Amino acid sequence: MQKVYNGISIIVPARNEQNFIGLCIDSLLNQDFDKEYEIIVVDNMSIDSTREIAKAKGVTVLRCPVFSPSSVRNVGASRANFDILAFIDGDCEASVSWLTKAYNFFCNTENVGAYGGPCVIPDKSNWIVEGWTPHHKQKGNTIQQVQYLAGSNLFITKSAFIQCKGFNESLITAEDDEICERITSNCLFIYNDPGNTVVHHGYPDTLFKLLKQSIWHGSTQINAMSLLKNKILLLTIIWASLILLLSYSIFSSIFALTVFSIISIIIATSLLAHSRLKNLSLSKKISIFHKTSFLAAVVLLGRTIGLCKEVGKYCKAVVRFRPYRGSV
Repeated sequence: MQKVYNGISIIVPARNEQNFIGLCIDSLLNQDFDKEYEIIVVDNMSIDSTREIAKAKGVTVLRCPVFSPSSVRNVGASRANFDILAFIDGDCEASVSWLTKAYNFFCNTENVGAYGGPCVIPDKSNWIVEGWTPHHKQKGNTIQQVQYLAGSNLFITKSAFIQCKGFNESLITAEDDEICERITSNCLFIYNDPGNTVVHHGYPDTLFKLLKQSIWHGSTQINAMSLLKNKILLLTIIWASLILLLSYSIFSSIFALTVFSIISIIIATSLLAHSRLKNLSLSKKISIFHKTSFLAAVVLLGRTIGLCKEVGKYCKAVVRFRPYRGSV
């Protein structure tokens, strides 16, 4: 029996997105969806014209004073009027059937907790964007069960969202991965639809932006997921350890250890690069592997810096709250 939902509430988190928020809202206003839906833009303390542009488009605009993607999304969800919540970032552009495909899937599939699709890169992107995000160009159109979905192209039923108590507001990054884990723990399924894409215009397009984003992601990665489930965190720890080993071997003039460290660092970096290219054809993979490997080294460097910052915070907290053991 086909399920019936009363409509879709679209939540758009936005912070300083004046270059793209108009494009995002226009793509949402021009959907071919024939059911009711609403657009809720949640401004996260923007200092540009994001809020004014959104208001001029005639959509609901809220303000969230807390610098947290989770808080911003939860604020939007708290004002939602419909049974399905759709999350898309303010620098993304939805395809014309984005809502229709999602709605039909929820109506015709049992036990769906979340549904989404890939975030593809814009046409004519530079080598940094093309080199680091080609894995988002997924092959085929077969909808499959997955473990995780990106928060910038994510649909969740309101009942599942309430059951999970929303996004974890203690997290600054990886909040989408974390809520997906809680959805599956409640015996609901998560589906990825390669044919229902959004164009993400905000991917880092300079080395500095990529490094800065990686530091940001790395600075909260311990809290986001358990160590054994977080493959990128494990790889970051290994990569950082190898860098320390290389430094020690060079300082101690141990040639064999230096060679071992260099080879191991190259292998670790290549593993991350391969994970970004796994959905590409062999010829395409070979043609850009050197670029992606270089960018992988930049990402691992940024995540290492972020990890050091996070460990430093923990150490400071331990020292600050350690009981004083003075003489009596």
